[in-house]
Amino acid sequence: KELNTPHAIFAGEDGTFAVADTGSNQIRVFNIADGTLVKSFGSDVLSGPKGVYVDGRGNYLVADTGNHRIAVFGRDFAFKRFVGKEGRRLHGGFVEFHEPQGVAVAADGNLVVLDTGNHRAMVIKCDLDKQPANDTEDTQIHHLGSLLCQGGSHMLGMNEPTSVVADSKGNLLIADKKNGRILTYNKEGAFVESRRGPVIGIINFPNEVEEGKWSPQYTGIALDHDQKLFVVDNTGNHVFAV
Repeated sequence: KELNTPHAIFAGEDGTFAVADTGSNQIRVFNIADGTLVKSFGSDVLSGPKGVYVDGRGNYLVADTGNHRIAVFGRDFAFKRFVGKEGRRLHGGFVEFHEPQGVAVAADGNLVVLDTGNHRAMVIKCDLDKQPANDTEDTQIHHLGSLLCQGGSHMLGMNEPTSVVADSKGNLLIADKKNGRILTYNKEGAFVESRRGPVIGIINFPNEVEEGKWSPQYTGIALDHDQKLFVVDNTGNHVFAV
């Protein structure tokens, strides 16, 4: 069956890849070898999902963007639980999102969510296997960026972060979409650097950006096995190799 406005992809270790098929409100899993469909799931609980991640135990973590939460499914594709709810509270350990689009698991096992509509990333301690009895069982460890600092060049000024990966050192790399940059934070949540990179096949990229011919918007990032970073810029129609 054809995809309907897909937004994200994640290649698993089991020879499959998962696609967040936003328009059909579900996750589709395919064989890498031949592209055959393995399973479609989530349409009964998801609304416009725009992010998907598969953890080391085979859990599917989905940015359930339209419902302002993260949905967790097991290796068997069965629904397990939700993480978070709609909201904009910044302090007090609350786990609230507005249109999250990115999700990953950090090296220490904590959940990382790109709370795109609130212009921040959140690191959360939670048990992915069971729905908590109350809102206090899932705990916000810290947040990166904030609604108050939206935009601009300040290191806290995320503007619609959309994609996140964790490198081999435990750092978090975040695609800060509308600021056109990649932000790096260490595992303690401290800012490390902000960077752009050369574009594959586009020699004049740095000059063209400086001259204002386009404003890059970084929407997707990935690391290969050698920890080389690849970035998607959807306004310049480019792929970056950093």
